Amino acid sequence: MTWSLDFARDPARVAYLSEPSALPRWDGIGPSEGWGATEPRQVRAGAQFTGRPGREREAAEAWAFEMTAYFKRGVGEQPVVSYAGGVYTVIGLIQTTHPGDHPKPDGIVWFT
Repeated sequence: MTWSLDFARDPARVAYLSEPSALPRWDGIGPSEGWGATEPRQVRAGAQFTGRPGREREAAEAWAFEMTAYFKRGVGEQPVVSYAGGVYTVIGLIQTTHPGDHPKPDGIVWFT
């Protein structure tokens, strides 16, 4: 699945997802007991967004926001952004304790 960059950056959605939440975190920051959490580790994570050209910065910001607010992972360094055929592919390091965050054969955990 590829998300619309406009959807991912919608101010109302961003505000809603930015509210404090009691949901467990998978980045090693909060409680994950009972969820089969593993020790914190870093993996490469990727997501794709559709959008018009010239929005690389927004795509990087959308990736970081989705990783931290929606998927509850921690992010580190600036992700790498590429653009082809109307799709931004964003890949960067995340910190996770989620037991299902295992890279595919390409070395990336894809978030869809």
